[in-house]
Amino acid sequence: MIPSTISNERFLQMSNIIAHGDTPSGDIRFYGNDIVDASGLPPGAQEALSKLRERVSDMMDLSELASRKWNEAREAHDEASRQLSIHAPFPGGDLHTKLHGKRVEAKKFLMAVQDRRDAIGERRQGQSRLLTRVESYIRSLRTSAIQAAPSPATKLPSADRLFPEIDKQRNEIATLFADRHEILSKATPSAEIKVRARAEIEELARRGCPDVTYMVNHGPSEGVIWPDYEGIARGRGIGVPLPGDIGHTRFIQAPHLPMIAWLFRDRLLEAIEAEIDANSEDEHALPLEQRIKKLAEIDARVLAAERVEVAMVRHSNGAVDYRDDTDPRAFLGVEGPPLSED
Repeated sequence: MIPSTISNERFLQMSNIIAHGDTPSGDIRFYGNDIVDASGLPPGAQEALSKLRERVSDMMDLSELASRKWNEAREAHDEASRQLSIHAPFPGGDLHTKLHGKRVEAKKFLMAVQDRRDAIGERRQGQSRLLTRVESYIRSLRTSAIQAAPSPATKLPSADRLFPEIDKQRNEIATLFADRHEILSKATPSAEIKVRARAEIEELARRGCPDVTYMVNHGPSEGVIWPDYEGIARGRGIGVPLPGDIGHTRFIQAPHLPMIAWLFRDRLLEAIEAEIDANSEDEHALPLEQRIKKLAEIDARVLAAERVEVAMVRHSNGAVDYRDDTDPRAFLGVEGPPLSED
């Protein structure tokens, strides 16, 4: 496999699959799902986006070329196999040895070309994913007043130290993401869960209360107005949306729940809180306020580290590929809201 730290030009020299006139045209034929308007970005961000588009386009050219060379190598292997089966199908003799050797060499060359084709394809897909990610971020911005971020206050390493320093930076970023995952995995204190559960049951009880005001105002013939409840589930449980809720929801018919909450609110609260106590992990829990603070600190460190990484990759002049999950703000060199991963 060809590592991502080899430039396109050097790869072409090493792979020896370029014939005269086969060099990439440089024409941009791929811009992701659709072209986005980047005119509101700072000049440096526009230039970075343009170069990434060119890089993806060049890699598409290389990928197509590698596929053609693979087809040629496969045809050559098939022909060598055919010649062996026609002229010397049985072992023994100089002709069989000669034709068998040609087929072995053709097979080796086919495998080498296939590895090169696959390596180019993986690199192209990675840079294409990044392009889609960056363009999606630009498309999501609600304002054209995007400011350029200050350049990272770091000295770029010399050429002989560039690749190791990029690896070191990426290891640091991976460690920070692991720390972030650990924070997200922390349990929530039972006290905070009970607050949410109580608010949900109170809301269910409010919705479950029948309306008798029509009878009071217009006579008993109006009858009791019974609620028709369509619940919204939060996470894995049936619940109702409350102010501040985030995340995905699904709809479910559960008309009995409001009535139960209205009739047996205190008993339901007691049972729910007992269930929370039985399953809580308060000794390992992290309060919401601390969780938000820690995540904000790590996110700031991740973004700063990614800005340095992007500067190093850009300093390699194409010898190193960008990570496909690079933060668009780091890649574009801008300040702005984070990319929504939903």
